[in-house]
Order: sequence, then structure tokens, then C-alpha cells
Amino acid sequence: VYYFANSAYGLADLSRAIIKRKGENFNFELSPQDSTILIDGKQLPITHQELGVDGPVYLLKRLKHEISRTLRYNHEFSCIAIKVEHLNEVGSTPTIVTALKQLTKIVLSSVRATDELFYLNESLFFVLAPETMTNRSITMCKTIIGSIHDFSLQNNNSLENVMFYSGTFTCDGHNVKNAEDIINKTIEHCS
Repeated sequence: VYYFANSAYGLADLSRAIIKRKGENFNFELSPQDSTILIDGKQLPITHQELGVDGPVYLLKRLKHEISRTLRYNHEFSCIAIKVEHLNEVGSTPTIVTALKQLTKIVLSSVRATDELFYLNESLFFVLAPETMTNRSITMCKTIIGSIHDFSLQNNNSLENVMFYSGTFTCDGHNVKNAEDIINKTIEHCS
């Protein structure tokens, strides 16, 4: 029997844990994380944990949870995708890792504390914004891209060859089939 620990019960660090029941005992195990980070098919020497974001496995769990909440309470949530292209042209592997960490900090500083940031492989950041309508998610997209642009200008155009695309999708619970559908529709809106 598997139970998913919910952070609403004060288990913030265990919210990514699976509680396994074995007889009368319960064991906490961290859910599997996609620990490898890829850029253009090349594995980087950094994990999602070191980057400070979660990966695709936890994103799917969160999206399923948000769909359920949306249907139950009849509110919307939004997702934002930030596609990064030509990041491999920044320089050597350590430089790419540094740039990825900087981008993570910029995106995290551009969203609300209630929003969650994920990194999907191949240079794709994904923001889950609970209880957020379309107009607010569009504003968030503009803020994120503007912050990245400002950072690049302040740091001698360190990201001048890197291209950024953002897109947003708002889920009302009835316009998607499943969590994977949300990811695909959000990515489709990147332009």
C-alpha cells in the first residue's frame, strides 16, 4: 500500500516521499527523481537537487493533484513553460552549469512563493502556478523573460546567443485529459 505524504500536513520536506506500509510499520522513501540534467543530449554534472528544482516525476504528481483540486473547488491553475535554446553555445560544461543555475535563480525570483519550478530535460523550465488565471500567467511570462533579459544586459550579454521562448496554458479541469496533456499544451504555446 502506498500513501503520498502531503505538505499540507506539515511534511514539507517529506512531500516528495512515498510512505510504504509494511505490516504495522511505515517507512518513508524519497520518490524517484530524475537526477540527470541534459542539454542537447549531453548529460551535465549536476542534479535536480543541486539545481534547486524538481524534475518530471514530481511535476506529474503535482499536476494530477492540481487537476483534482481544480475539479473539486472549481478554480483555474496555470502552467508556464520557458524553453531555452542554444544554451550549449554559452561555453564549456562548467559555464553551462553556472548559466543554468543563474537562470534557475532568475526564474525563482520572478514567480510567487506559492508557484513551483521544475526543470524538464533539454532546456525546459516549467512553472506550476496554482489558482492563477490566464491574465496573471501572461504577466508572469513577461516578467520572467524581462528578468532574464535584464540579467543578460547587466552581465555583459553573457546570454546573448541564447534564445528564450515562453508560453502559458490555463487549466480549468475540463480542457485537458491528463497531466501529460497539460505539459504538451503548455509547450505548444512557447513561441
